Amino acid sequence: MRDECQDPSAIAEPLLEAVVRGSSGAGGLRPIFDVYRNDFANVAFVRKHVQRKLTMPVIAIAGAYFMDGDVHRVAGLVAEHVTAETLPCGHCLALERPEELAGLLRIFMG
Repeated sequence: MRDECQDPSAIAEPLLEAVVRGSSGAGGLRPIFDVYRNDFANVAFVRKHVQRKLTMPVIAIAGAYFMDGDVHRVAGLVAEHVTAETLPCGHCLALERPEELAGLLRIFMG
């Protein structure tokens, strides 16, 4: 988790311990692996639905140090009206930049 953060200290030790504890038990890794198991189904879903773009406003918030441009590019494939935002962080936006993320969401949702 810390390797995906621009600021590794954003992952507090108690959180890391809880994730390790939850992942160490029987079946604990299943939800993590399911994300990757479903990649092909997710790609098929996007390909099917990219034929007709979403017409409602969409916000795509990326971490500058984790797939920044890809988040905005993919959002543009599936939606007509994309607000592209970038936070100075890695993968864990809500942990690294909670106030800034909340602020962007508040503005977007009005």
